[in-house]
Amino acid sequence: MTGNKLVTYLKKSFFTGAFKTVIVTLSTIIFLPLIIQQVGMETYGLISLTLIFGGMVVFADFGIAKSVTLLIGQNEDKNNVNTIVSNALMINLSMLTLIGFVFFMLVYFNVPILGEKLQITHSLKNFILFVGFILLAIMLINNLLVAILEAYYLVHYANIGFSLSSILINVFIYSTSILTDSIYILLMAPVVSFVSVSLYFLYIIKTHTKVGFTKPDRKQIKNMLSISYKFLNIGLINSLMIPANKYLLIYVTGSSATLGIFDIGLKIAMIANSFLNTIAQPLFGVFSNMNKNKKEIFKIASKASILLLLLYIIGSSVFYFSGKYITHFIDMEHHEELFLIGMILLVGITFSSVSEPFYRALLGTERLNEALYLKLLIPVFNIIFYFILGYENSLEQIAFAYSLGVFLSSFIIIIYYIKSYRKAITK
Repeated sequence: MTGNKLVTYLKKSFFTGAFKTVIVTLSTIIFLPLIIQQVGMETYGLISLTLIFGGMVVFADFGIAKSVTLLIGQNEDKNNVNTIVSNALMINLSMLTLIGFVFFMLVYFNVPILGEKLQITHSLKNFILFVGFILLAIMLINNLLVAILEAYYLVHYANIGFSLSSILINVFIYSTSILTDSIYILLMAPVVSFVSVSLYFLYIIKTHTKVGFTKPDRKQIKNMLSISYKFLNIGLINSLMIPANKYLLIYVTGSSATLGIFDIGLKIAMIANSFLNTIAQPLFGVFSNMNKNKKEIFKIASKASILLLLLYIIGSSVFYFSGKYITHFIDMEHHEELFLIGMILLVGITFSSVSEPFYRALLGTERLNEALYLKLLIPVFNIIFYFILGYENSLEQIAFAYSLGVFLSSFIIIIYYIKSYRKAITK
């Protein structure tokens, strides 16, 4: 890709990513207060509980999605794409079958997966697990579809899909809550949203690429697995930390309302982080296609990181002064807790976007072991701070522990990449 085309692509990715963030923000501001008013914080917490299992997508994916982007990017003539995609799908479906069997056995033997403090019926607990597994399967397919889009410089279409998902999930939940009082039907609302986005991704791939399916190649599957397990290790850290902290919170407190507050705080932080990451999001595909040009990669990553740092400072300041008005609008009853938890999570989580260009540079140049060790710092710091912080309030304790873990690990990623680059060019 030439310099002009690269700039054009990055602009498309940024503007559609920014548009996505605006849509997510507006959708959340408009529908979240209505949903909570309609169903209550406890029921909202149960809906967010089903989405926890979507965090397992990184395990079912087995690092295949990132491997697909990397391998397609390295395949200059794109003559082996169909085999790469078919191999990836076969591996993912195999993992999904295994996870489904484990889920079935846990339910069959009445293992308290959701803990014993959650005061809901046994049948509702099982239904939450069922919906969680369905969402896991759909997210797994979407991961693969987004990986293909990223490899073909079509991230801007992925951003549009994510915007669509945000609108639909809120619309379906709210409309369902009006039409029926059944918690079972309400819990199925997110499924319809994710299926709709899957169909959109499939349409874009069909109309903008020549990707198809062919017979999987066993030899290439082994090669893909040798790469993907490294992405798996990294992905497990990235994707499981939030579900793990949610699970810890519901296990310790048994309060779906507390989980709802934590989930909304995460939404606030993730919306801000999503906006910042629109700058870094397409860089993995770009760096995968230019992985030998270390100097250019460092130049692009550095400029992106500086810009993100400036936006991080501005965004954090804006929420500090205006956040109370936002949380009061979302839920008057819990607005003070929402502001505090939102502020704690926002400061730590959004700082990860500042390190994201350097992190994606590590992935795009196949420095996967280094990326893994650096990301391992998140759970390490998370656990350390959880036990150090002696809060009586479990919600604040878990929020602080996770936020600090992300902040420190992100800071170390920046320092490490800069030092390693300077060391490499002086040799």
